[in-house]
Amino acid sequence: MSLAVPIAQDNLIELLKGQLRELAVAPAYLVTAPRGFGKETLARAFAASLECEEGRYFESCRCPQCRKVEEGKHPDVHWYGVDEGAYFVKKAAIDDLVRWIGLKPVEGKRKVFIIRDAARLNDEASNKLLKTLEEPPADSHIILLAESKSQLLDTIVSRSFELRMTPLPAAILEELLSKEHGLADEAHFLARWTGGSYGEALRLHEIGFWGLKNECLDAFLKEGPAKFFEGLVSLSRQEILETLDLLMTFLRDLIVFKTTGVVDDLFHKDKLDKLEGLAGYLTSDEILKLVKNLHETREAISGNANQKLAMNRLAVCFGGIKQCTR
Repeated sequence: MSLAVPIAQDNLIELLKGQLRELAVAPAYLVTAPRGFGKETLARAFAASLECEEGRYFESCRCPQCRKVEEGKHPDVHWYGVDEGAYFVKKAAIDDLVRWIGLKPVEGKRKVFIIRDAARLNDEASNKLLKTLEEPPADSHIILLAESKSQLLDTIVSRSFELRMTPLPAAILEELLSKEHGLADEAHFLARWTGGSYGEALRLHEIGFWGLKNECLDAFLKEGPAKFFEGLVSLSRQEILETLDLLMTFLRDLIVFKTTGVVDDLFHKDKLDKLEGLAGYLTSDEILKLVKNLHETREAISGNANQKLAMNRLAVCFGGIKQCTR
């Protein structure tokens, strides 16, 4: 069967292949990457390589062991994570891991334990896992998945072999989204907005984020700052922060285009006509002042500032560009 492997992670895969060939597999691994980079895909492919009857590493294989891992039915590959409706990975999940790790494999060569959202281990679960990592059985391997190692206990990180996944270059991701999914301007934007995350780009495409981003910027450019920021007051704090992040990338594009004239690396290449108009109207210092005010307001809202007052402040700061956004 075809084994799914994460895109553009050749260095990590070659490293793991070498460890498998040399029988030097670590007891515990920590896979770190932002959402959408393929952490679970990498963990599943690694688990299949550990269990493969034919000794195939990160390759397509039809052996029963690989098939069961890929289908999520292998009795020696255990997945743990946050229960639906919960926030933390509970101690009960790690209790189950400890119980299984002390037993012999059911039918495979090894036991593999994969913990999604490892950053959400509560204190009890973290301490329980730490004791297991101190004396892991030779036939068992634990794979932790997290966005950053800074989210875990230092003692857990120090006992794990970190596998840091790398982002796809924007140009490569844009080409992939264009060829595989028929996206054009949207591919250009998503490749840069997601920081090179293929999975996140597909998720945002599926929820229609491209349309939402255009609605937001079009409203800002057509309504003028006062009406636009007044309309944000009714949104949730998180929605306001996300909107300000979007505006920040637009201002970033504006200063880049103003100072360099470069187009290919703009987030909002589809808004080039608007950027040209604003770049001809505003000075570099004025744009940088807007960036500073937007950043300070975002920080204030993150710190629980009054949303209405913060939006009123931005309406005043951005008032000078009203006449050139119509």
